[in-house]
Amino acid sequence: MGWLPLDYLLAMHGIKWFVKCWFGYCGDHLRERLHRDNIHLTWNNIFFRRSYEFIHHLEITTGVTLITEHILQDDSALRDSLFMDLTEFWRQHHGPEITRELYPDWRESNREIGGHCRYGRSLVNGAACGYSILRTNRLMFRHVADSCRRGCGVRETVDHVLLVCPCYSEQRARIASVCKRVNIEFSVDTALCHPQVLPETETLFLSVIAENYRI
Repeated sequence: MGWLPLDYLLAMHGIKWFVKCWFGYCGDHLRERLHRDNIHLTWNNIFFRRSYEFIHHLEITTGVTLITEHILQDDSALRDSLFMDLTEFWRQHHGPEITRELYPDWRESNREIGGHCRYGRSLVNGAACGYSILRTNRLMFRHVADSCRRGCGVRETVDHVLLVCPCYSEQRARIASVCKRVNIEFSVDTALCHPQVLPETETLFLSVIAENYRI
């Protein structure tokens, strides 16, 4: 979540190239073919036809004009339109009910993206959906005891890692500090689901596997 899938990323760059051709940045010949011969309305050139169809679809769906030179300097309107289209598809897609409850909209992340941010987000999402990198996930660790890898002598559950294990007290304190600042209760649910708490929870889960991915 929070990033454009590859097909949408390619579509975004294709649209920007279409706009460049439309306004003559790629030469007068292509501009004339578009404005005089309307090649974007025929099947003589698949790229221009499909690009124009998708632009038309986005403009109808979002109400935003996309064939404008402005998106060549600032593509935020184009990105917003793509995320709106993704959100509409995401809400109608059958299957990931739990993940969709956590993230009802497919939107761009506003946080600074660190080196392990995407992996950290995946770890937290897995824990929220019942498929975590903790030892109680027997599908992943069927040949390893389910006790805490830090030697606590108890089962390595989400509750234990987030609320009890002394080896993650520093990360837990940062989560608690954020919860206090935004005036919410520190719980497993808030740690896994609250958008302002998630960055610190990601850091904690990355710490779980930090020592050479020790299991």
